[in-house]
Amino acid sequence: MLRQIASRLALVALIAAIGAMTVSALPAFDDARLTHAADGRRSTPAGSSVTTRVAAQPVSFSGFVDDSNPLAVRFDWSGIEIRTQVTGVTSLSVLLADSGNQYNVLVNNLNVSRINTQATASPVAYLAVNQLNPAQTYAIRIQKRTEASDGIATFTGFVLQNDLDDSEPQLLPYKAVNTRKLVFYGDSITCGYGIDGNTPCPWSYDTQDVYATYEGVISREFNADVYIQAWSGRGVIRNYGEEGFYSANGTVPSYLLQSVANDPTSTWNFTRFTPDAVVINLGTNDVSDPVYRPPDGSFLAAYTNYIAKIRDVFNAPKLPVFLVCGPMASGTICIDVLTLVETGDNLYYIDMENIMSPADYGCNGHPNISGHGKMALVAIAKMSVVMNW
Repeated sequence: MLRQIASRLALVALIAAIGAMTVSALPAFDDARLTHAADGRRSTPAGSSVTTRVAAQPVSFSGFVDDSNPLAVRFDWSGIEIRTQVTGVTSLSVLLADSGNQYNVLVNNLNVSRINTQATASPVAYLAVNQLNPAQTYAIRIQKRTEASDGIATFTGFVLQNDLDDSEPQLLPYKAVNTRKLVFYGDSITCGYGIDGNTPCPWSYDTQDVYATYEGVISREFNADVYIQAWSGRGVIRNYGEEGFYSANGTVPSYLLQSVANDPTSTWNFTRFTPDAVVINLGTNDVSDPVYRPPDGSFLAAYTNYIAKIRDVFNAPKLPVFLVCGPMASGTICIDVLTLVETGDNLYYIDMENIMSPADYGCNGHPNISGHGKMALVAIAKMSVVMNW
């Protein structure tokens, strides 16, 4: 009882410090009200200590999210990370109202498990990790593996459990170790489409994983947080499988201002940070249909405008931008990208064309883990020189 009182007093003090909420905004914890996933169901043993923390408490995020309601943070872009530290726990569950996504669970930077969510309107408690030592402190990251096409997820908090001793479960502020920020704009390759498969194989969400992508490797090499806007099949002016020379909507540049891809009313506050650099890997889908190849100069003009808008929203006119000619590029797209680099300012060309071997392909002709590794090596070699990293 004393422990419960102390825990609630701590909650009240923390919310008062936040200032944007009142105590009445915090729902009282009632274990019976929680919904548990069928594959992550837990019991509450006698003497255990269970608590919940809402998103406004010691939790931080990496990636473009909508946190206008700090008690229900929405997101859908690939690679979003929910971060915290815990102590006094044997297990941790994450509360998500989701649409059927997949997540990596990283504990002390080790990728230890995967969460598969259900499509639910109300939050479900998904077991993220168990068999922890309550005497230890653990850095926890919940990373979205899958892409925005699978819909919006809403994070409402964590459920902490200690069924080993009387230690009080606690959330602690995440200790950021990354000192840099990189923004990646791309298509299916950047989403990690088919990365966990070996050709021939059909695509599925089980074969998609942003952690092992080239940008994932780059971010770990450079100790950088990653912000991603990418959607499979999308281009700069034309999307895959659509008729006509131009797509009316849904191109990657059309999402630039959005914190949530599936909500056009959402907006990102670009004053939050200025990236150290931007990497763009687009163009493959623009030229995917020989019948509808972009008219001369149209792709180049749209790409130039896109780069200018990125620099404008970040208020960084000299922002370094790396333009990738990807391993699935075809036609004259690489020539266009190289032309843009040669005529622009602080633009840098990364040539990934013809770097793959047959063993480097996963599902539907997309790079697998080894393919993304090769892409990362090429990019790291270029970026380390330009950025002096």
